[in-house]
Amino acid sequence: MSDNDDVQDAREASSLQDQAAFDNDSHLKNVASLSVDDIADAIPDGGGTAAHADLIGLLEEATRHNMQQAELGTRITSLGESALVIAKLVPSLAAIL
Repeated sequence: MSDNDDVQDAREASSLQDQAAFDNDSHLKNVASLSVDDIADAIPDGGGTAAHADLIGLLEEATRHNMQQAELGTRITSLGESALVIAKLVPSLAAIL
């Protein structure tokens, strides 16, 4: 492998990290903008507020650490059914679940 190949690989990796950070920040803004009514409509039996807070915390972490979308989807799933329902209110997150 030449030095040019190494440089190209590094640029591609950096570009993917930048895209992951952008996507995660966008997900975070969209989830944070959900209203209490949106959450209550999606999870009428309660528990939505805690799941919403957990999801926001995960998305903040994902943004800080440039988490890849596949890992983010797995981590959202591990938060439980309520977090999944809330995440699916955001089309860009629904696409990775």
